[in-house]
Order: sequence, then C-alpha cells, then structure tokens
Amino acid sequence: MNKYPPTAKQFSAYMEKHGLTLRMVYEMVGVSKSAVSLWKSGVHPIPYSSWYTLRSKVEGKPPE
Repeated sequence: MNKYPPTAKQFSAYMEKHGLTLRMVYEMVGVSKSAVSLWKSGVHPIPYSSWYTLRSKVEGKPPE
C-alpha cells in the first residue's frame, strides 16, 4: 500500500488481512466505533493521521 489513506475496499481488506475487528481499530486509533464504520463503508475517508497510527500499531513500524 502507498502512503495515502486507502479506499473503503482496501481498508476492509487490510482489516481482514490482519484479523482486525471494528473494536480493535477504534481502540488502537482512539476514535469512535461509528467513525470506523463510516471509513469501512466508504461514507468518509480514513484521515491520514488515523491510517498512519493504525499501520504503525499493527505493523510495528511507521508506514513507508
């Protein structure tokens, strides 16, 4: 994945690939459950700062 926030489809695939639940994501990123649901459905794009934080925590290193 590139450094830009993913599309809703890519975000869902990332969650599935890493075995992430909505709860895990919103707790890691520090947002509401509804925010993650909106990102996953594509209603709102995931902010880059949230994407960066999530990937850093899941992958153990900052994204490239």
